[in-house]
Amino acid sequence: MEKTKFRKQDGRKCQYLDENGKWKSTGKDTIAEARQWYYSGKGKDKITFSEFAKNIMSDTSEGSYLDMLHMVERDNCNFYNYVSDKCLQKYILPYFGNMCFDEITPVILQDWYNSMRKSDGSRLPSGYANNILNILSTIFKWAIFR
Repeated sequence: MEKTKFRKQDGRKCQYLDENGKWKSTGKDTIAEARQWYYSGKGKDKITFSEFAKNIMSDTSEGSYLDMLHMVERDNCNFYNYVSDKCLQKYILPYFGNMCFDEITPVILQDWYNSMRKSDGSRLPSGYANNILNILSTIFKWAIFR
């Protein structure tokens, strides 16, 4: 998974590394503000679910979801974050990755929830499916906060 890099140099605004390997200014003074600006669409009308959520359960850089949890002393254990990231990669991103947040409706959520299957094709146990739903809920709450 590709992770966007940010930097802050003395006397300059924060920068991010674009897709072409060039550093571009965010116009922001702190890394946290730069991350918020970048992940809220960086001037684009809409961003995809994947652009926002792909590293949420593994990124510990300044201003990230896990960094904010750490700042308020609500850290999850590393194993929980690892399992959450794997569930995100396997069950959530393949379904919602190319959608914009405003395209995700209750009907789409219900269809996704009912379509979750184990590798052998059988239904996921309801407790496991609900844990995955909680991860998705966390992502939506973080998106609203950001």
